Amino acid sequence: MANPSIVALPQPAGLPPATREVLLSVGRELMARVASVADDGALLLKVGSGVVAARSDTPLRAGDVLRLQVAEAGPEQVVLKVLPTPRQAAPPGASAPVRFDLPVADLQPLADELAPALPGEERPQSPGQQAPGARQTAPPAPSVLGRVVEDEQGRLLLRLPSGSRMPLPEQLQRTTALAAGDVVEVTVAPTPPDAETATVELRPLPTPADQRAGLVRVLTSRLAPRLGESTAAGIAAFVAARGVSANETPLLAARVLAQELSPVERLRSLAASHPKAAALLHAIEQDLASGDRDRVRSALSRLGLDQERRLALGDLTSASTVKSLAGPEGETTVGAQQLLLLKPGSEPTAPAFLFLPLPDGAQARLVVEDSAQTESSDNRFVLRGELDLARTGTISFQLLALEQGTFLRVESPDGDVVEHLRSEVEPLRAGLERALGTPVSATVSQSPPEAPPATAVNFAKADLYA
Repeated sequence: MANPSIVALPQPAGLPPATREVLLSVGRELMARVASVADDGALLLKVGSGVVAARSDTPLRAGDVLRLQVAEAGPEQVVLKVLPTPRQAAPPGASAPVRFDLPVADLQPLADELAPALPGEERPQSPGQQAPGARQTAPPAPSVLGRVVEDEQGRLLLRLPSGSRMPLPEQLQRTTALAAGDVVEVTVAPTPPDAETATVELRPLPTPADQRAGLVRVLTSRLAPRLGESTAAGIAAFVAARGVSANETPLLAARVLAQELSPVERLRSLAASHPKAAALLHAIEQDLASGDRDRVRSALSRLGLDQERRLALGDLTSASTVKSLAGPEGETTVGAQQLLLLKPGSEPTAPAFLFLPLPDGAQARLVVEDSAQTESSDNRFVLRGELDLARTGTISFQLLALEQGTFLRVESPDGDVVEHLRSEVEPLRAGLERALGTPVSATVSQSPPEAPPATAVNFAKADLYA
């Protein structure tokens, strides 16, 4: 690149300290990914675990990976030079494999991932596991797919299929042979039983021409063993329609829809090791349960659901959201929630999903369906949800809002809970009537124990989603 582009960004006070230290060191090199590009050319750059606003004198696209060098670091802005990336000059599909040696003692996490790929009698054995006098044979070299990701300091890690992460050696941190978001085929070369080190090979896989179709294939293969091909493909298409990114956000969103994990429980677990995030999450729970509209809106913002918009507007100048305080995995968890709130233009009636923490370990799972934007609309708005509460167990509800009125149905499988809810439903009905400005009718009934979850969506109907 004869005339390197310049990216200038405001003083990044809102970044985590480790990332800010990198940006403020003149001469330092770092990798960044373009998270989004606005119509006016404004950028959001993903640097480490932070996101900063920026501008560039050359066109960039969302998903571009940049090799940058800090040229200036003043009180008003930071100027970054875009350095040439050797991989950009390589012909398509010509990415060379990367090899490095790893002590055998550090190989066990990867060996555990590779073992299921082998027949039982061929699985590699850890030192000391072979029977005395057994014939010493070098194990074959199976492979698994991994993804290169970054930690809070912007250092590259290898994320394995189980979700565990393996640090990459120092020599790979100083080159552009790998970049965050790369999907790689991971292989361990056959190693003699008495060897102290083993050679690991990472072969970057070419980016598919249709990245959305590639993401659908990856997500489908990940979910199909448990859900079946049809449902897995439906979830994969639903997630991919909302955006393709190089990080783990789409996979996490797909696992949430597949009910493999709870984003609320995951956030609570992650916040436990980040005191500021834990205190903020506790305050958010209280505000979400307050019933006050302004406090609820503030709580959603402090989760980080609108973090990128606030960064672009300059409203967010410090790490003050759960997304920015709960570490890289917390950022990905909130990112998955943001993705599930999106509605692609091709399918405005597709549901949006929201998962919220409530006090005392409770949580809410919500599904919103809005047909008001469609040509044949009857202005139907449906909110379905479940509340997991310590005192009452799971309570499900459905709110159907039409022009002529609103209908609320509340259900519980517990007869005693149903009687209690019936005695308390009138204040709720009256409050909804005042808020919506339409007549509201409410019923409370007992649900059969085998009733499907109120938030269930039939993803097997793949033609519903673009």
